Amino acid sequence: MQVQRIGCCATLLRINKKQRVLYSCRPAREHEVQRPAEAFSLFVHHHLSPAVWNAISRITKIHEAASRSVPVAALRHPPSRLSDLLMRYAHDMKRDADVEGAPGVAAQRLEPLHVCVIGLRGIPDVIGGIEAHCERLYPEIRTLDPTISVTLLIRRGYTKASRFNYRGLDIIALWSPILWGVDTLIHTAWALIYARFRVHPDVVHIHGIGPAFFTPLARLLGFRTIVTHHAADYERPKWTRRGRAFLKIGERMAGYFANRIVCVSQAQLHAFLDKVPIAARRSTVIRHAGGIEDLDLPNSSDVLDRLGVGSGRYVLAVGRLEATKGFHDLVQACERADLGDTKLVIVGSDAGNLDYAVQLRAHASERIVFAGYQSGADLRRLYQSASLFVHPSYMEGFALVVSEALSADIPMLVSDIPPHREFGLEDSCYVPASDVEALVEALEVPDYRVYRSQMARSRQKTTSWSSVARRHIDIFREVAKRRLF
Repeated sequence: MQVQRIGCCATLLRINKKQRVLYSCRPAREHEVQRPAEAFSLFVHHHLSPAVWNAISRITKIHEAASRSVPVAALRHPPSRLSDLLMRYAHDMKRDADVEGAPGVAAQRLEPLHVCVIGLRGIPDVIGGIEAHCERLYPEIRTLDPTISVTLLIRRGYTKASRFNYRGLDIIALWSPILWGVDTLIHTAWALIYARFRVHPDVVHIHGIGPAFFTPLARLLGFRTIVTHHAADYERPKWTRRGRAFLKIGERMAGYFANRIVCVSQAQLHAFLDKVPIAARRSTVIRHAGGIEDLDLPNSSDVLDRLGVGSGRYVLAVGRLEATKGFHDLVQACERADLGDTKLVIVGSDAGNLDYAVQLRAHASERIVFAGYQSGADLRRLYQSASLFVHPSYMEGFALVVSEALSADIPMLVSDIPPHREFGLEDSCYVPASDVEALVEALEVPDYRVYRSQMARSRQKTTSWSSVARRHIDIFREVAKRRLF
């Protein structure tokens, strides 16, 4: 490392043979800080690369030490001059970052990073919590850090095209069998092999504990691997004994072999670490951001007319039709409760849960409406016009639909389980899980506005998809710097 003075107008900081940083040298303005320590603070906020930061720190320490024993005039580069140089460089960085559409010096210094995503069925508009999460997260990551490229390996059959671009993401649809449960097994293994020989990513991001079964394979193939633990899926009654065993092993494979594990709630993290305590130092929580986009925009959807319900005259439930969602308890409660002309509308798909869905749909009537899968403007309209949102689920990882209902600012009634408690709703908004009598009593209150929770809605606004994406970016870059083994 060398400092070389170039004439009277610039200084060249030579860190090594390849990296050089040029600083302009001009008199300081009155509003600028003269002390090197304050100049350093600005550099931290502007994300200097570690090499540049260390070099400047060493130089300034040398100058400050020299200034205590040698007259300032005798120094080749006095400390005040060095402060001027540092401050000018910091202001130039801020100026470039503030230019609209310009990535800024800080962004330009980041190394390109390639992330490959495995474990989702597909995007856009594909049923599932993981799919909804990925559809919001990765475009935001691309917006915040264009140096990160993202490739999603999805399952063929959920999109028409075999390869396409969606909001800056490279989407590749790989073959997988159309067989519930087995498709995850085969597709994940095939996707990892495909990624090794065709995609060549720096980091692999696996979603779900089913695909996480192949975390050891990902590491053996030379991938730095991150696993997002969305839910303890083996607790769902739809799985056979073998299926539950596979998912439990997948959870442990993530804990033992992943470079980092991301849980979507504190409750999920605690339950995970109880089973795999060795993963404590590599695990963190990143909650999903809330809600539904474009709620404030005009909405011309006619979904209420198609379903035969009036605005403010129905109770809404949203989720996949499976036993753990507790919709059978809600149906029984609505059949027994005196709701007047208020109807129950259940929005959700029966994908993979046909037997339970058939039994549930047998209760369809004038008062109980099954709306099927809804998205976009129709789903927004259903949230906005509901008099009450109910989610009587027995188990959740995060409960994305609760977050959506909060963003719609409607009264809410949810089961008293740890993931729901993390939303911080009023105590009156919780009912014991699987307690039909408690649901009947809660549904018969004359005014559902007692189930509003403004504090929880305000708290949710502080977590945006931008902040969620930034935390993922930090993890991607941290893992990318690690040694493979």
